[in-house]
Amino acid sequence: MAAQLLKRADQLAVERGLTREAALASLVEVLVKGRAGEVPARFAPAPRDGN
Repeated sequence: MAAQLLKRADQLAVERGLTREAALASLVEVLVKGRAGEVPARFAPAPRDGN
């Protein structure tokens, strides 16, 4: 699994112009939140209009 995360971090770094470390930190955050059953803020759905 670690090899997959590193490979994906390299892909994100190229696609989004991030450093490898920043891309890896982002992936680890998603991994940890997902393991805890939480949704990272950037993936949370937009608030719905109450009408």
